[in-house]
Amino acid sequence: MLHVIRNGLVCYAFCGFLFAGQCQNPRDYMIGLSKEVSEQAKASKNQDKLMREVSERLVDVADADYVVARVVGMDAFRLMSEDQRKLLKSLMAKQLVKGFVGALMQIDSGNELRFYPMRSEVADMAQVKALYRARSGAPVKLNFILSCVKDRWLIQDVSIDGVMVVEGYISQYKPIIKEKGIDGLIQFLRD
Repeated sequence: MLHVIRNGLVCYAFCGFLFAGQCQNPRDYMIGLSKEVSEQAKASKNQDKLMREVSERLVDVADADYVVARVVGMDAFRLMSEDQRKLLKSLMAKQLVKGFVGALMQIDSGNELRFYPMRSEVADMAQVKALYRARSGAPVKLNFILSCVKDRWLIQDVSIDGVMVVEGYISQYKPIIKEKGIDGLIQFLRD
């Protein structure tokens, strides 16, 4: 009997250790992030300044490694120089954020972003679904694809009414990469 209790305590301690470093609930995380962005939007009168401020905040939460690897392909990603990788990650994170910011800017001030309950267990990947009404009154569905990296959630992709932002980048940037290479893509994103 004593060994059962001891094994139970060891298992409890081990499981606590395993789960201590996990990310918070992804839905709660996205609710907090969207409220932060929404409050910034309500406080700002200058649309350009707001876009810059929100973009700077959200670049931190974009999973740029994933986005770049998906857009250029893993083989090209592995062959890129460290400088190319760093620059492209920064540029692609900004692109991903534009999709998110663009969607958030369509939310009317009297309209809230409503998040659906999570339907699956949270692991190191999560999909958080939300809905809002655009200024036109049309419902818009958002899906945030998140990955838990080093105890924090990063946005890998955003789906706006079923259109995946990163998938759009892949189809848009593949011809540029094929014709002009990674440096050509970097130049295109800079312009």
